[in-house]
Amino acid sequence: MGLEDYNLLHEGETIYVIGSGATLDYLSPDFFDDKLSIAVNFSGSVFGMKNYYCFSHYHSDSIQEAQRNESIAVFTPLREHGTDAEFQGFMPKIVTFGTRTGRPGTSFNPHDKDWPVEYDQLVIGSSGIHGAMHLAAYMGAKFIVLVGADCGSLGGKDRVDGYVTGDTHWALYERHLRDMKQRLWDVYSCQVYSLNPFVNYSLEGVQYRGAANIN
Repeated sequence: MGLEDYNLLHEGETIYVIGSGATLDYLSPDFFDDKLSIAVNFSGSVFGMKNYYCFSHYHSDSIQEAQRNESIAVFTPLREHGTDAEFQGFMPKIVTFGTRTGRPGTSFNPHDKDWPVEYDQLVIGSSGIHGAMHLAAYMGAKFIVLVGADCGSLGGKDRVDGYVTGDTHWALYERHLRDMKQRLWDVYSCQVYSLNPFVNYSLEGVQYRGAANIN
């Protein structure tokens, strides 16, 4: 199947987009068993999810996820983020797609230069979660619920247990998430929310340090 086969496949539904933030430590993977989900990179497998799509702008991560779980479809750009290397070989569960730009980095702008101009393209942002959000909207999601897109540390941790430590450019990622939220509304009338695993925003005493108080 190609990317076009997934267009509006889940029209009007709610799709959860799963990042790698420590929020996941306060959730059960069983919560997502009956929900449509797109996990970024290794988030789904590390978290122990059973049924999900996978999105990664890294070819090696995509191949590993496809090999680890043969029942999921994995989406990855034809030209790898950061290297522009073309995807080599063929794996039935890996869906490749075109992009307008391959390495936007800190200058990511979904309102202009980085937004796709072809029907079979998805956006590539400074983080894989931006492309996963676009994929969800492309699939027809009415609502996107972000999970683990923390843009900060929770309980003193940057990532869910078992996930490799990564970049911590929280202010940049938060700004780009807001840009993507607005762009998906403008193009798809798709609304973006975030899942809070606690009873309210006091976070049950768990400390959160985000872009505003880290930098």
